Amino acid sequence: MPKIIIFIYYLGVILSVMSALGTIFTGFAYGGGGLVFTGLIMLVLGPLGVRLACELYIVLFKMYEKLSIIADKE
Repeated sequence: MPKIIIFIYYLGVILSVMSALGTIFTGFAYGGGGLVFTGLIMLVLGPLGVRLACELYIVLFKMYEKLSIIADKE
């Protein structure tokens, strides 16, 4: 697995959590229950979305490796 994808994953999770916490704190500051709820949803779905995207990139890299092996045999 390429190291850059691992780095992107951790960076994405950190940014996603920071964004969600910022939304939650903004909701508390302005008394908006909707923002707090949105922040909680972001806190759960953000890292999952980052994980899904990184898994997709890993699959694409593996496909490229396999296709390169097949092309080299011909």
